[in-house]
Amino acid sequence: MPMEMLPNCFIYGLKKGIQHELFILKQHSLSHTIDLAKLLEAKFTALKPSQPKFLRPAPPTSNPNTTQTAIPIQPRCLTPQENV
Repeated sequence: MPMEMLPNCFIYGLKKGIQHELFILKQHSLSHTIDLAKLLEAKFTALKPSQPKFLRPAPPTSNPNTTQTAIPIQPRCLTPQENV
């Protein structure tokens, strides 16, 4: 395999976001491409929104002392006056 193809082979093994960034930039060698990939990975990690490690379940929103009854909805055709 020609040495010029090594950076592209390396790039195709990376995550899509990093691939796109590296294809925009000029790579001079495999080591330069690896260095750029490390910088981009650090950038994407820093920009990634942090998520809480543990999520608590949401408390129930309904009051157990009240009861709710479902009202059935009957479909009907609109009259010409309503269909304006």
